Amino acid sequence: LTEQLAESNEKQAAAQYQIDMTQNTIAGIEAEIGKANEEMSRITGVIDKINTEIVALEANIAKTQEELNVAEAKRKEQEQAMNERVRTMYMYGNGSMLEFLFTSSDFADFVTKVDMSRYIIESDKASLDALAETKRIIDEKKAKIEADRLQTVSKKSEQETALAQQQEVKAQKDSLLAQNQAIVAEYQAIVAAEAANAANIEAQVRAAMAAQA
Repeated sequence: LTEQLAESNEKQAAAQYQIDMTQNTIAGIEAEIGKANEEMSRITGVIDKINTEIVALEANIAKTQEELNVAEAKRKEQEQAMNERVRTMYMYGNGSMLEFLFTSSDFADFVTKVDMSRYIIESDKASLDALAETKRIIDEKKAKIEADRLQTVSKKSEQETALAQQQEVKAQKDSLLAQNQAIVAEYQAIVAAEAANAANIEAQVRAAMAAQA
């Protein structure tokens, strides 16, 4: 009975040693899981921030699109005006400007018509410049809309990939934690069984000693 008791105590001690070692492993895994949770929270925060940026960007895109529509309408008006100007010049021929000047009644009228001619030429040039500037603005806005969309989609995709990877890491650690907890439960069952066995042996020893006495 004494030998059996010693053997049972050894089994308890061995099982308890395994429990202690596994508990240390569990503590390390739990610390890693905590880090994974923190990283996921951080990434989720970044994604939320990007989503907020996307909402603001979509509003900006809508506003830019309105400006683009206005610019497009303005461009059409300017093109129509230029087309009308070219049509008029074609109808009256290249000499119309000279004819206009030489129909002056006197020098003062001539100066007035020269000023008017200069104004017409400058207006034509201004219209061409304005049309070119409008087209430049349209191209710039289109490029900005596309660049902003691509940038936010890329950033969000990158963060979602990082979050998925982190979730996979956590899932692996959760699985490892469950395995080690199962090991602890197994050895705790051994300790409990051997403790009950030892208590039974000790009762038998006490009974035997009482019988001898």
